[in-house]
Amino acid sequence: AIRTFFGRLRVLILHAGGESRRLPCYVPEGKLFGPLLDVVTDKDDKRGSAPPVVLDVLLELYFRYPWKLGEVLLASGDAILNFDCSALSQAGSSFFRGDLCGFGKAASLEQGARHGVFALTAVEKGCNDAATAEDASMSSMVVRDFYQKAPVKTLQAECLIPGTADQCALDTGLFSMSAEWCVAFFQFASAYDDTLNCTVLQAVEDAKLYFDFYLEVVSASIPNQSVDMFQERLGKSTKLAKPLLNLLHGCMSSLGLRCVALPDATFLHFGTLKEFPEAALEVVSRGLRPLLHSVVGGEAKAKANDHKSSTNIHIVNSNNAKVSREAESSPSSEVVWVEMCKNVEIRVSGHFHVVVGLTDLLISSTLPANVCLDGRSDGIVAVYCAKTTFKRESSAKSVFFCGVPFEKWLAERQLLPSDVWEDAREAEAATELWVAKLFWKPSLGDELIGFWDPAHFDKEKFLQQPRASLADLSASSSSGGGGGGDDARERDARRWELRSLL
Repeated sequence: AIRTFFGRLRVLILHAGGESRRLPCYVPEGKLFGPLLDVVTDKDDKRGSAPPVVLDVLLELYFRYPWKLGEVLLASGDAILNFDCSALSQAGSSFFRGDLCGFGKAASLEQGARHGVFALTAVEKGCNDAATAEDASMSSMVVRDFYQKAPVKTLQAECLIPGTADQCALDTGLFSMSAEWCVAFFQFASAYDDTLNCTVLQAVEDAKLYFDFYLEVVSASIPNQSVDMFQERLGKSTKLAKPLLNLLHGCMSSLGLRCVALPDATFLHFGTLKEFPEAALEVVSRGLRPLLHSVVGGEAKAKANDHKSSTNIHIVNSNNAKVSREAESSPSSEVVWVEMCKNVEIRVSGHFHVVVGLTDLLISSTLPANVCLDGRSDGIVAVYCAKTTFKRESSAKSVFFCGVPFEKWLAERQLLPSDVWEDAREAEAATELWVAKLFWKPSLGDELIGFWDPAHFDKEKFLQQPRASLADLSASSSSGGGGGGDDARERDARRWELRSLL
């Protein structure tokens, strides 16, 4: 039944779950619906068009992709991937995927040292082996190993793309699976685990069991790998017990793993505050178009120069947003991303900034390096830096907020952990800023200066204000959270309204 079900479909899975804590200003929408720069530059055209989002650009690739009936594509939801689909075939032959095939971007060894890299089997010319000779005519190759953040020397020795002297196949997070692969995976999912007293699938649904596609499942398919080698590869990085690892290896190991090395692919991470605006600018620079503009056959009007600025300030989906650099800023200033703002006047440093969702706000002090402002519909403004540690840390000393250790930030304002964490255990640990109640609705923009300048901090007013954490602000009613956070649909409506005022 599983083979029949998947055998008649073409399925695209975009793995975009999670809380997106590294990109808090777009948690209500989710990373896939984060707004990009316009592909139209005429104001009249903007008024009548929806603001493009990440998903629009991703879908443009998958509508061009040469799908095979029964194929499932799984892609990472925090990267923009684009490539010439004709590169998937060689010498007029069709693209051979096998049962599990990864897509690797041809990249330098230095770049590969920061990511996962496929080690591909070289095909010797004139080889008499039929299977190997067949490989030579295909655009995908057998994967013999996989390396994660390996040194350049290791990549040079083990991971060169056949025929190159300095290129490796960097893992893009995109994988193709056949219907046979789905059968094998569901065989593992339906297995009964005596320790958990339920099937693997039920344990995952009940949050009793966790495993990762890219870690355990893909690793189990590496060819010529014994179960002992598989367990040794995962080591302490897996949460699966040995019996389940043995079962997973038994289900997946016979399918094999292949990879196609894409010679000229666009691969842009956008999962963090720093990455998102840089990826948005790169999308325009590379001429990537949202799906709608490709389907209707129109040319994107925006060119890279349309979004260049001497100050590197980029204002998107906003009206009457006056954002300027301080006088000392250099021509090489970092990106400033201003989005969904109205009636705002702010001066920023020559460094990186993100300003989203502000309304009727004037701040007289220059924003220091890397400070970001995140306004929500109820008027609350969250203040943080690009390197703020919103994920739980191992110790309080590892927690940073607004550019300084959080312990120092509290001490400079004569605050205690119990002043910002309601839960006594959280206050004692002081390791998870995501649930710290730090943010309120300012009556004046200058009230926010106290976040980065303790001399302007009003402790009494801070303690008296109803405050919210980013966990509170992210508990969107549209996502079923039932909290007081922003609704993604309302934020979309606001963007339409702001564009109509252009």
